[in-house]
Parts: sequence; C-alpha cells; structure tokens
Amino acid sequence: MMKLTKLATAVIGFVFALSTMNAGPVLASEMKPNVVILLADDLGYGDLATYGGKAQSPNIQTLAARGAMLTDFYAAAPVCSPSRAGLMTGMFPMATGIHTYIRARRPDRDLAEEQVWLSDSFPTMAEMLKAAGYQTAHFGKWHLGAYPATASHPHPQPPDHGFDYSFGTPNNAAPSHRNPTNFSRNGKPVGEIKGFSAQIVVDDAIAWLRRRDPDTPFFHYIAFHEPHSPIASPDHLIERYTEAGFDPAKAEYLANVENLDAAIGRYLDALADMALTESTIVIFLSDNGPIKPGSAGKLRGEKNLVYEGGIRVPFVAAGPEIPKGVFSVPASAIDLLPTISELAGVDDDNWRERDGVSLLPFLQEAATNRPRPLVWFFYRNKPQAALRSGDYVLVASFDDPKPRTHFIAAEDQEDILQMPAKLDTFELYDIRNDPDQTDDLAARLPATTRMLALELKKILANELGEAPVWGRLPSRKGWPQRVQNWPQE
Repeated sequence: MMKLTKLATAVIGFVFALSTMNAGPVLASEMKPNVVILLADDLGYGDLATYGGKAQSPNIQTLAARGAMLTDFYAAAPVCSPSRAGLMTGMFPMATGIHTYIRARRPDRDLAEEQVWLSDSFPTMAEMLKAAGYQTAHFGKWHLGAYPATASHPHPQPPDHGFDYSFGTPNNAAPSHRNPTNFSRNGKPVGEIKGFSAQIVVDDAIAWLRRRDPDTPFFHYIAFHEPHSPIASPDHLIERYTEAGFDPAKAEYLANVENLDAAIGRYLDALADMALTESTIVIFLSDNGPIKPGSAGKLRGEKNLVYEGGIRVPFVAAGPEIPKGVFSVPASAIDLLPTISELAGVDDDNWRERDGVSLLPFLQEAATNRPRPLVWFFYRNKPQAALRSGDYVLVASFDDPKPRTHFIAAEDQEDILQMPAKLDTFELYDIRNDPDQTDDLAARLPATTRMLALELKKILANELGEAPVWGRLPSRKGWPQRVQNWPQE
C-alpha cells in the first residue's frame, strides 16, 4: 500500500507531522526547475539520525522536513559502478554490462579489467536535461570508466554523457578523504587539494553556481566520496563521538557522515543565499548499503548483497511539485530519470529504453502499483538476484562452484549469461510486515514463489542478453579468488 506511513516515532515524528501539508512551492517563473542530485557513497539505511541512526544529520533532516522522505527506496545495485549506471540511465544496470565495480587505474599496473565503462550509446539523465537547455555539471566520484581518459583507456568521459563541466575522481578519494591528490577538472589533474573531500566537492559546486548563466536552469550531479573507505574525518567531530562512548573506528565513521551532512548544509545554504531554493529540486540518496562500521539498521545484509541491507537506502527529496510527507512506495534510483523528466517538464526521447517509472503518480496517490517489478543482480555473491513486486521480495540463488575475482574476469562473462537459468533456490518475504527478512514464506506460498521466480528469470535473461560484451578482460588466473562470498568491501 502506497499511503503515507510513519517510521518509528522517535525517528521521524517531526517529518510525519508535516505529511498532510500541501505540495511544495510552485515556480514563480516559466523557467524549468533546477535539478540537484546529492549521492552518498556506501551510506547505510541505519546510519543517519534522520533514519534512526547515530550520525547527526541536521541538514538532511531539514531537507526531509520540507519535502518527501521514502522508507522503501532502493539503489539500482548493491555495489558502486552498477548502481551509478542505473541512476544515470534509468535502466537496470545489468543491461549496461557493468556488473561489478570498476577498478581505478594505477601507474604500476595495466588494469585490463578497467576496460569496462558506461557506453555512450546509453542515453543519460544529463543528456536529456542538456538537450532541454540545461547547464550540466558533475562533481565528485565518477566510477563509470577511466577518468580522465588515456590512450590505453579511451573511455567515454562526462562530456560524452551530457555534462558540460566535470570536477572529480575516477573512484575513491585518494589517499583518503583528507587532502586528496586524484581530482581532475575537465580532464586535467589538479594535484593535491587541502581539506576534506566532501567540502572540496561542495566548494567547487558553489563556485560553479556563482559563475553560471542565471537565466538558464542547471543540473548538478554531486557524487560524494563519503563515507566510503578509506575514510578521514575532522578531529573535532571524531572527538565528539569518542566522548559519546563510540570506539575509534565507529567514531571516525560517524564523524565522516556528519561532515558529509555539513557539506550538504553549506551547499543548501548557498542555494538559499542565491534565492534558488524555491526553484530547485534537491534529491539525496546513497549508492548502496554500508560496510562495517556502517549500519543498515535492522535490515538483513550489507553492501554487495541483494538482501535489503545491501540495496535499501535513505532517500529525501524537496522542491517544486514534490509532495511533503513520508511515503512507503517501493522506488529505485532507476526511477529518478523518468521522475525528473516529469517534474521538470522535459521530454525524454528515449523513454522506451528506461526500466524506471516516474514516482509522481505514487507520491500524489494517483497510482498504487508499479507497472513492473524492481530487480537486482550481483553475480559474485550469494544470493545472486532479488525482485520486489508489491510487498513481496523474492531472493534467488544457486550454488556457484566457480571461483570469482573481486573485479570482472574474462571467464565471468559467459557464466553471467547462464546464471538466470541456474537460479534454483528461492526465499520469499512479505517485506511490508517483515522488513528484516526473517520469515521465509516460500514453502507456504509456492504458487507466488514460482510466479515471481519465472518473472525474475525472464527479466534477467532479457537484460543480460542485451548487455555489451567486453573484448578485453583479464583472466582470473593469478588474482585472488573466492568461490563465494567476497567480503563486503
């Protein structure tokens, strides 16, 4: 059921009190709304105070109080690169051929495995908005191929995917979030930058706002590095959590999340100072579940797993035409592109290729059921796949005897195509009443389990069958391997 719902009273009572208020402000001018996506990296469902966690998040909480907060929102995948591919394209990421994370190139090795990228044949959100006259800019983690491109790795760059401007890193901030050295601006390395990554990214985004064309709408894709490891956090924040009784690792992690929230607060303040708040759609989410010491709350699993803890993430949005309140509609990052298309009044010429749907009819209570289910796939951990249809979640697996590397190897490609047919073990959960996935209903509801299993296999076979086949991948020989499971790294 899609109706507005409450989370635990101690968590979001302050938001629920706003749930009956009218929709957000209507634009005073004819100019299309600005669009901002704020993406956290490895942030768990149970990390933020906004969702009942321990990390103070007053700025995200304020954003939630003036907009929509979703309790059943999902990343497109349980790991970084596929998740970002799904967000950018509105497609199930398995169709893009990005099945696991893309390793960053290093000078001391030829990373053939990084010959995986988001093909410019897949139309992105930035391309859609740019075609509608938007100024477009990317800040932070890219993680969709080599960045910047090189002679050996001539992968599509942010401009090839619709971004006018780009300032960021190929993968994680290195050597950590403090004083990173691997940022590039429009393809040119900039060297060491003093400070913490979240603040550095926001500094550049605010500077961009000050020099933008004020008569043209903009799209900001701000992909933070926090709280992905290796982390580094301000000492005064670490001290606060240490004094509160947290062990050193947890204290630094919570401080890292709070520093992320502080950077978001500075960005939102900049929008307010430039009188842009009322004309800007702001969306906050995470790319997948957490690793320790992060928290998925009571949800089962974490990053790299298709159980709820690996894929269900925080989601908050506010801005023109976004209803206020707390919503339990099942939704995904693949829905953002069609939702933004409708919110901004922008035509999506490639809508037939999208797997996502606009969330507006659900948020406005004009629709109650998704026209098609949500699906997740991750080949190198067990269980390998999951599907959500209404309040049912089906989790699917098989015993894979083959060793897998942490990155995709040449031998994996053919195996991946065969995996949908091999799925033979199924768990079924009523996720509305059992979000922790402790009560498997498969044996009690065999007909429902069979129906959803057939649907899952069909979707996976179709999506994987359309995926690019990579011509240059390394053999798994000589690399660390596991049969299953790789740790949640």
